[in-house]
Amino acid sequence: MVLQVAMFTNITTTATHIIIIIIIIIIIIITVFITITIIIIATSVSTSLPSKSRLHHDHHRHHHYHPYQHHHPHHHHDHNCQRLHRYHTDPNLTLGVAQENVFCTRFLYKNTGKTLMTTITNNNNNGKKEKKKERKKKKKKKKKKKKKKKKKKKKEEEEEEQQQQQQQQQQQQQQQQQQQRQHQ
Repeated sequence: MVLQVAMFTNITTTATHIIIIIIIIIIIIITVFITITIIIIATSVSTSLPSKSRLHHDHHRHHHYHPYQHHHPHHHHDHNCQRLHRYHTDPNLTLGVAQENVFCTRFLYKNTGKTLMTTITNNNNNGKKEKKKERKKKKKKKKKKKKKKKKKKKKEEEEEEQQQQQQQQQQQQQQQQQQQRQHQ
């Protein structure tokens, strides 16, 4: 009996250790996933939004290398429209730029507007998908934990029943032995 109890306690302690280790590993994995997604979103946003300095530089360079453009105002306007208006209206290049500058050229609206919209919606969708996945994972984990707990409880109950049965059998045997001795 004592041996059995000792064995049982050892098993339970090792199980709890294993569970704790698994939980720690899961937490680490989740944090890594979150950091990776943040990095991906940050990089996609930075690539889709050109920097103020670069736009400014492009705008000036155009004037240096193409002086003849001043003689063709229409051509000049059309050519530089995208850069000039992007820079002047909104240095950070948000969605508003494309809508504000529809008058500029159709080219601007078609290209920047659509790409910006798609990048922003893609980022949102990716975020939503990741969140859904995480929720599903959490639900699965919870279910698994519940199942494990139920299994553990069942095992414990079964073991207790077995121990009680063994005790009863031992008592019955002892009683039978005593009765036999009395008869003798």
